[in-house]
Amino acid sequence: MKHFYTISEFARLVDREEFTIREWCQRGRIRATVHFLGRGSRREWRISHEELLRYRDPGLLPPKTRHERRGYYTLAGVARRIGHYVKAISTWCRGALH
Repeated sequence: MKHFYTISEFARLVDREEFTIREWCQRGRIRATVHFLGRGSRREWRISHEELLRYRDPGLLPPKTRHERRGYYTLAGVARRIGHYVKAISTWCRGALH
């Protein structure tokens, strides 16, 4: 058993194309980390064995929203994540800006 798999190894294990696995990594559908190789700009995705087991049981993670992929959230998204009303979040944000 390996601790981490490359894109090609993971693709072989789950019977998918490498391109598909790479897209899932980039879109956050499976948990993977990027490792830079050597001094250059070459990088390699690594997927843990735990993620392989998680993928085999329930499948892919839910797709991220456009804002989550870009690294920011809408006001409604923040309210939903922390369990408050949008009006309360709006008030807090206005207070923080002054």
